[in-house]
Amino acid sequence: MKDHERLAQGFRNQEKETELLGQQLEEKEKEYEEAANDAEELANLVRTKCEAIKTLEKRLVKAKRLIASLKQELQSARDSSSVREPQHPDPPQQQSTRVSSHSLSSIHSRYDKVLQKMKDNNCSMANAYHLSGCPRSTLCDFIAIAQLKKVDSRAFEIYEHRRLRGD
Repeated sequence: MKDHERLAQGFRNQEKETELLGQQLEEKEKEYEEAANDAEELANLVRTKCEAIKTLEKRLVKAKRLIASLKQELQSARDSSSVREPQHPDPPQQQSTRVSSHSLSSIHSRYDKVLQKMKDNNCSMANAYHLSGCPRSTLCDFIAIAQLKKVDSRAFEIYEHRRLRGD
């Protein structure tokens, strides 16, 4: 009988260990499942980020091409404006091109030229002055009258008529 009792006792001990191992196995399987889910989420995140990086790389290449194209256009515009008019005239020439307040036609033509450069190159007023080869100081003294002609030509004509009459 003692053998049967020892065998029964051993069986009960084995049963408890088997139960404990079964619980540990279930816990490990749950941990494994969670780890597998986390790995899948990370893999999806990596795929998404890789796609985003590829898209951004394509956009960067396009942007670099656009910048290169714009630089080339700017250089062409600078080259063509330097051929037409010197950008840095000598001081004696600068004095000879001073604008008289009695003749505003050159002011209007220069202002038109600056506005056209602004429109064509989609740039700031300062860049338009530079691209048109027109010193900003030339127009600054007369900018209000040049703008008046553009905004309200009738009011400008009245002003011009009065100015010529000496009113």
